[in-house]
Amino acid sequence: YHSQMNSNSGPIPLNTGPVLIFGASGLLGSRVFSSFSSTFETYGTFFKSSITPTTEMLELDATDEFQVRQLVINLKPSRIINCLGLTNVEDCEKRPEASWKLNAEIPIFLSRLSMEVSADFVQISTDHFHSELKMPRSESTFMTGINHYGFTKLSADKTILQENPAALILRTNFFGYSSKVDKSILNFAINAFNLDQQINGFEDVI
Repeated sequence: YHSQMNSNSGPIPLNTGPVLIFGASGLLGSRVFSSFSSTFETYGTFFKSSITPTTEMLELDATDEFQVRQLVINLKPSRIINCLGLTNVEDCEKRPEASWKLNAEIPIFLSRLSMEVSADFVQISTDHFHSELKMPRSESTFMTGINHYGFTKLSADKTILQENPAALILRTNFFGYSSKVDKSILNFAINAFNLDQQINGFEDVI
């Protein structure tokens, strides 16, 4: 983060409020929460998880816009980081309405809320995009989603940046070990290795 210069008043001070992380119980969100909470006042949300609610970890149905708005207004965060989403690619194909709600509607709503409370907004996106360039691409390259998951994420990216140019969109691919055995490709790989099973890999990933 950096302060912007104003010719009349000098540097604009950084917002020093807490960090609010949506989807803080997931594979990525739990690690983001752990990283920020070691340095900043940090709050996280979860839904239908085995996590026990605390003063910092809050159970929240993110599809309830009233609940979400009240939380954001009450906490007045300086940064909102969205790690929430429906990331199971096959599930997104089977449940397109849920995919659109979690991967597009909610992130766009969170971006708008962040502007209302003058908070920095970070949206975790994906690399499930296709372009004619068969090489690493810049942010300005025209792309389309390679599946419904990619389509919903890209739709959210475009709307967020149109409305909130200061937002940070992080298009990334990540993996790690998860305590939820069916939620991680690394769990799948480790289990296959332990069972001496063959794993078919990818040919179209850079």
